[in-house]
Order: sequence, then C-alpha cells, then structure tokens
Amino acid sequence: MKRSIQSVANAPRRQVENKFLPEEIQELIVRTRRITDDRILRLPQVREKVGRANATIWKDVSEGTLPPPISIGPRAVGWRNSELSAWLEAWSIASRTKQPVDMKAFVAQLIAPKGADNVQ
Repeated sequence: MKRSIQSVANAPRRQVENKFLPEEIQELIVRTRRITDDRILRLPQVREKVGRANATIWKDVSEGTLPPPISIGPRAVGWRNSELSAWLEAWSIASRTKQPVDMKAFVAQLIAPKGADNVQ
C-alpha cells in the first residue's frame, strides 16, 4: 500500500506555545536544531531505531506524535536522524521522570521553521 506524505509535508505548521513543554524538552529542541551534519534514515532504519512497526510509524506520523519524513526524491522519503534522536530522548525523559509531555506539541515545535517559534 502506497503512503502519501503530501498532507503531512504540505500541511501548515502551527506555532505551538512553549508553556506546554517542560524546560528540559525545550532545551532538547534547541540542541537538535544546532545539529548541522544530519543523516537521512529510510523506513527500515527508522523502524530499527525507534523499535516500532511500519504501520505504527505511519500512524504516529499521521497523528503528529512522530516527526514526519522529508521528501528526498520524487518517490522517496526519509527521516532526519537528529529529529528521531530528540523524539526518543523526549520519550525517555517523560517516562523516567513521570513528567507528562505533550508529544504533539513537542513534534510541532521540533519541526517548525527555525524562525517561527519561541524556542531560544
């Protein structure tokens, strides 16, 4: 079954206020955005890195709780390694500190254009 990321990739990115995200998570976003040398991972690598099945990965992307892939060609997509690493770290922080993290807000803030957010 073919999946289209058009709706996810071309959807307007909503600005999310930082008040919903703990300071540690905001700092994680800042650190992730400073990475300049970033690898692009294809679906099999993403599946291995995040430990989820293909269907779950695509479900999470459609729900906005996993960073969406970027287009790397006419019929190819991939995920930024830095975004997936930040996503895993956010889940780790949330699970170990029992501090609730709004993953939709986290992902929206993580993938927002660099100048369009309030993270400093």
